[in-house]
Amino acid sequence: MKRTTLLAALLCLTSQVANAIPLPAAIAGDLSYNFFPPGPVSVQTFGLHELGGIAGGELLLDSGLTPSPFLRAAAEAVPSNMFGRAAAILRYDLEILGPGGNVGVNVNARGQVSGSTAGEIASGMAMRALWFIDDLATGQQLFAGGIETPQLTGPFFDSFDESVGLDLTTGHSYRVSLLADVGIRGGSAFAFIDPVFSFGTGVGPEYSFLFSEGVGNIREVEAPPASVPEPGSFALLLAALAPMGLLRRRSRQA
Repeated sequence: MKRTTLLAALLCLTSQVANAIPLPAAIAGDLSYNFFPPGPVSVQTFGLHELGGIAGGELLLDSGLTPSPFLRAAAEAVPSNMFGRAAAILRYDLEILGPGGNVGVNVNARGQVSGSTAGEIASGMAMRALWFIDDLATGQQLFAGGIETPQLTGPFFDSFDESVGLDLTTGHSYRVSLLADVGIRGGSAFAFIDPVFSFGTGVGPEYSFLFSEGVGNIREVEAPPASVPEPGSFALLLAALAPMGLLRRRSRQA
């Protein structure tokens, strides 16, 4: 999808002001190839969205709100004259309930990008797995982290499992945004992002989180497999998505 479209979606999702917490969680994304047909697919609902292309190419966006909000993008585009992009932004809101003041909060964020190109001259890829938190009462961005690659060729893998400490103010509205974005020409690529919130040491039971409706906040035991997808083998990308999706369906049914 075009960078301007993604930027417009981000601005739209982060432009709401305080005193409307918690606003409903939302997602905005696109699946697109550099040829027609098929035409691009606009994503505005949670769940798995797919777009198949010629020569075996396929694009996927997968998202959900439980057990914790997550976002995944996967793409295959082979041969090297075929470019595909899967990109989305997921946002939800939170507030700290309790006596007035600042409260210590820990955010454990996991993310991964992986990909591999076919080695042809025209092949290339770029991936992003990012998360942000903004204080809507002050307009300040409190944190931005994750992985953003330049244009790459060959096999590539990077991941993070980081804990970030923040001081959040009770009664303030906070916006959490997740971004998964993969663009690939002549290969396969994958991106994943998944943060979970908890209170810091010494924070008493008088404090609690209020999230957008339907948002969970439970860390799963499993993480995406630490593997690099081979170009021309979309089964490995599906393997990265399927176990997590199955686990989440089981959690919703429990």
